[in-house]
Amino acid sequence: MNSFFLFILLSLFNEFKVFTLNSLERLTDEKLVEKSTISPIELYFLRNEHEAFQIGIKNDEDCVIEFDFTKNLSPYLKIYYEYFVPIIRPSHSLGRSQPVRTEKIPDPLIPIEKSKEIKKGINIFWFDVYIPKDEEKEIIEGEVKIKISPQNLDYTIPIKLNILKENLIPSFKTLFVFWINPIIEKHRNCDRYLITRLYYEEALSHKITPSAIPLDIRPKRIEISKILNNDERQPPLPIYSADFNITYSTGRLEDNLEYYRGKNLKLIEVPLFAQQGLLFFQWQRYLEVFSDYFEKKGFSEIIDYSFDEPKPEHYDFIREWAYNLHKFTKIKNLVVFNNFYSQRVDERLLNDGSGRSSVDIWVPKFSLHYYFKDFFKERENKGEEVWAYQAGVTDSFTPKWLLDYPLIEKRVSFWLFSLFNIKGMVYWGIDKWQRDVYDDPTVIIDNKVYNGDGYLLYYGSKFGLDKPIPSIRLKVIRDGIEDYEYLKILKELDYSSYLNLINKIARNWNDWSNNNDSLILIKKEMWERIKNLIKEKKKSLNKQSIFFNEEKIIAQEIFDITGKRINEGIKKGIYFIKKNRKYFKIIKL
Repeated sequence: MNSFFLFILLSLFNEFKVFTLNSLERLTDEKLVEKSTISPIELYFLRNEHEAFQIGIKNDEDCVIEFDFTKNLSPYLKIYYEYFVPIIRPSHSLGRSQPVRTEKIPDPLIPIEKSKEIKKGINIFWFDVYIPKDEEKEIIEGEVKIKISPQNLDYTIPIKLNILKENLIPSFKTLFVFWINPIIEKHRNCDRYLITRLYYEEALSHKITPSAIPLDIRPKRIEISKILNNDERQPPLPIYSADFNITYSTGRLEDNLEYYRGKNLKLIEVPLFAQQGLLFFQWQRYLEVFSDYFEKKGFSEIIDYSFDEPKPEHYDFIREWAYNLHKFTKIKNLVVFNNFYSQRVDERLLNDGSGRSSVDIWVPKFSLHYYFKDFFKERENKGEEVWAYQAGVTDSFTPKWLLDYPLIEKRVSFWLFSLFNIKGMVYWGIDKWQRDVYDDPTVIIDNKVYNGDGYLLYYGSKFGLDKPIPSIRLKVIRDGIEDYEYLKILKELDYSSYLNLINKIARNWNDWSNNNDSLILIKKEMWERIKNLIKEKKKSLNKQSIFFNEEKIIAQEIFDITGKRINEGIKKGIYFIKKNRKYFKIIKL
């Protein structure tokens, strides 16, 4: 009897239940277990892409579960055990977008090898699948066998991976703030140099670029200068330059930079401390040396995240800072906005005094982009970049990124980014833990609860591990970034297909799908559409137009005089075409 159907039969006669979930389903209610069944796993990939699925087990007694994959699948999979975090108080809510009402929620993903002892109850496992850039197979089929002891139960789930031989090339830009002190605090016995890099690389492996805090860049005071009016009653002011030999707890600055550059990252965020309010003459030398140094190191985009949610009283300083950045450096001024405080954007943000905008990269909150869509489209047309950011709950209609909000809200954000041509995103923390977040994820800002805000990684020290623990939210954000690249590919291949598919999921900031199954199915449909369009494109490239006595001839197969098949780029010369199994010589005029 087929093992899959044998499983169905066995499940009717024992107290254990095994079931499968897609990557957007999160177990917060036992009703989901009741209606869930086991299904064969079929996933769709480009190369350099991740997908995920979940296997759940409802067991009425303690047991040991062991997973065994067929040999051809093992190199592609990682297994995690889902840890449930208690929800002490639900997150703040407004309007349409609501947190899930639950006592506990799975989020930390504890890595395991192939087996684990599990307690009585409901246990969920996350399976991460990655297809490398050089994968040559188009279909990989196998199965996962599940053995439960001491109950001596065995189940088998078929798995099929469909792979399109096109590389997913990340283009979406991210700047997720990396906090170094919480890591050091939670891993007191670890080498600071190594542990910070492990966290950094965990973020990079999810296609997220953290801010450059592991570089720990700081200016160096080089001399003391008296203030311009020579007032002896006031202390002298320092002048700064860049010191590339300084050593910090995370390593020598130059070594840290080479580490960063070795990750093939072209974008780097440099903390220039604009908001400290120092006079510009103190910083000019620092900025000039700093900008030149990073440019020579091959960084094509150097960013200063200079202001966060400024108010109108800060606009003069933003304008002055931007003027000097633009005059003395090639550093871009990135500013995060949560409000413009008027119906018209302040002129000080639009002109730094030289006619150039004071802001190179506009980062509005989701809701602000909704209210000022036309303005941001205008800035984009002027050659400036528009990114986005989200934090907390300040509106009633945009997707939320908090722990106890539905997972799809993180992923659908990237469909909206594609719709509005948003190039990147800022998020205020990937590791900003304010307490033992395994036992209490509460984050309180302005007397409101924002569960899980400010962190997407957990500390492994909780389980005796000297490494970071990824979250389910981080995995879903990664999948959203990959969706963004799918949409970009489809837009370039066939704009009408792009519009048709994206509008099934995302139509506006206040009009988007919260149906998990719909997004998964649309992603599959998009994969199939891309596959067919690429096939059609390659076929058309093989059809070359050549001329003989001014007569245009269309040939499926064209060869040069050496017998090499020519797919494109026909130049003047002698060619042969194959027609009805015979070769004909053609001279292109």
